[in-house]
Amino acid sequence: ATARVVIRAPEAERLAAVLRDRPGANLTIREDGALVVDGLTSAEVGHAAFVAGCELHELSGEPDALERVFLDLTGGAA
Repeated sequence: ATARVVIRAPEAERLAAVLRDRPGANLTIREDGALVVDGLTSAEVGHAAFVAGCELHELSGEPDALERVFLDLTGGAA
């Protein structure tokens, strides 16, 4: 299963522009200002931010919908 990558950054719009240029990246901006990226790993996002000189305040993986349903049903036990 693939994970989504959630990012919070002071220059979120600039980072969003950088990530949109990455092949395979599907980026959305949540109402709370966090960027959510599908199609890239956390390492790829972190590297892109580093190369662009963008500071990150959060970089975390979010399980995909199917994995969230499983975790909800099992109480988080794998």
